[in-house]
Amino acid sequence: MIRIAILCEGQTEEAFVNDLLSEALLPHDILLNAALIGKPGQKGGHIEEQRMLRDLKNLLNDKTSYCATFFDFYGTDSDFPGKREAKLKSSIREKRDCVCEKLKEKVIAALGDHIARRFIPYVQMYEFEGLLFTSPEIMADTIGEESTSKSLLDELLKIRKQFETPEHINNNPETAPSKRIKKLCGGRYNKVTQGTIISNKIGVSTIAQECKLFGEWIETLKSLPSLTP
Repeated sequence: MIRIAILCEGQTEEAFVNDLLSEALLPHDILLNAALIGKPGQKGGHIEEQRMLRDLKNLLNDKTSYCATFFDFYGTDSDFPGKREAKLKSSIREKRDCVCEKLKEKVIAALGDHIARRFIPYVQMYEFEGLLFTSPEIMADTIGEESTSKSLLDELLKIRKQFETPEHINNNPETAPSKRIKKLCGGRYNKVTQGTIISNKIGVSTIAQECKLFGEWIETLKSLPSLTP
């Protein structure tokens, strides 16, 4: 059995790992354990470098386990490793790779290469809610309709059709995926509860088909070799 601790940004990502990813990867003899970033009483949010490195060091102290991150690009601090350089890149793949490479370098510098070999950096482009746009139909059905001039499904489909993939829905204070959903739904969308329900209804395999970067991360986790003492 391969064990992987996944350091998560918030409760939504934590629930996604524990409720959905764990079930999907268990048949591959992979046991996942989600951990929220931060100290007790200050869990979640604010993906700052030193805060992250402290948590990664604690998780990587277990030599029998790998450790991965599950952060939103949008939610990382402006000084997060590779964030400034990534903003100059043109594609989401280049942005993702830039942040993950710089993050790996930071972990190697802080903890050593022998420990960092068990570290798998991953940053979701652009944030978790982008994955939900894999199925606007399930989103609309779960969140529920109200009497409006245009249906929620029509509006969600309109957003989805503007972008190559759900992961391309852009990083901007006004137009990030979560902001788009909240603008349409207001108080009807609860990030933790409904975000988890929607992703569970869609399923990991369907999300991975539509969201290629996410899918590659899943395949990376599946292909990790067993650790020897």
